[in-house]
Amino acid sequence: MPEEIRDSIKQRVEDFWEGITGDAGNFLHFELNDNKHTQDEVKKMVQRIPESLSYEADHDRIDSDEPTAFLPIQAAVWDYGNLQYNFEAISFIPLLAEEGVKTHVGEEGTRGGLLQEDVQGEHALEILLLYSDDDDDMAEHADLVCLDVIKRLRQMDLFKKEDIKKHSFLPRTCHIATQKRFEYLVDWNPSALKTLLLPEIITGSCFEVALEAGLKYFPKELGLLCKKNSDGETVMEDTYHSLGENEAWHAIKYCLDRIDIEKVLGRDSDANIYPFMLASEGPSVHLDVMYYLLRKDPSRVINDARCMEGSFHDDDGAMTMKE
Repeated sequence: MPEEIRDSIKQRVEDFWEGITGDAGNFLHFELNDNKHTQDEVKKMVQRIPESLSYEADHDRIDSDEPTAFLPIQAAVWDYGNLQYNFEAISFIPLLAEEGVKTHVGEEGTRGGLLQEDVQGEHALEILLLYSDDDDDMAEHADLVCLDVIKRLRQMDLFKKEDIKKHSFLPRTCHIATQKRFEYLVDWNPSALKTLLLPEIITGSCFEVALEAGLKYFPKELGLLCKKNSDGETVMEDTYHSLGENEAWHAIKYCLDRIDIEKVLGRDSDANIYPFMLASEGPSVHLDVMYYLLRKDPSRVINDARCMEGSFHDDDGAMTMKE
């Protein structure tokens, strides 16, 4: 075959495939809809045209005069034109990530583009966990939809336990509008609760969400209310300063009233101390919690204490109970 014909055919094939890739890529960007398309249909398409997963298309952004190019997986999670979740395409995120890993979409280590940062420095996994200012009904819907995607990503090992601390995901979900996602992450990795930065949770609904989780997993530590920050202030002190005494105590009492108080009243056999005694060692604002707990069942606490030889202070001045 003459070289001129061979080059011409090659160019035609390349142009044809570029057109096919563009069509498939634009479909992933602008037409993907789980009300119209099945997971199997989309999977077959991207396996036949894997280049479509890396196809960058320009999207108009409400916060910019210039369109910006994104990957399909980024466009599937977030509608950059309206700054809201792309509910029609978001269910395809696990599929796009799984197939993207196979074809090395995005930079190395981004799990098929799932962790590829967009122009604002955010990635799809992070956006799945962010708080949206939608109305209550829409926020609840977003919480459920995103949680389903997160669960599937975890099952596929595309969302890992260490991601929770590494990417500081708990602060992003510590809100009433993202409570189901927050509770799921805490249930998966309760110890991550202790890494929450206090300034990020000391706002009304965020504080209540965090405290309820703390009381559930760390009842003998009073839900981490006595945990100190780098300035030496406890969570409770910081909350009183930030929210005001009345609002702070209302939030704490609301959480205490909603849990199984028996888990908080009993003595911590490992530390040989009653939880209320943690409050007794702290500043005056802790007395509200101490009084609340003693009032719940004073006779039991007193009788249990009498069964012990007495109280004493250790070398550091902390009160404990000696058997």
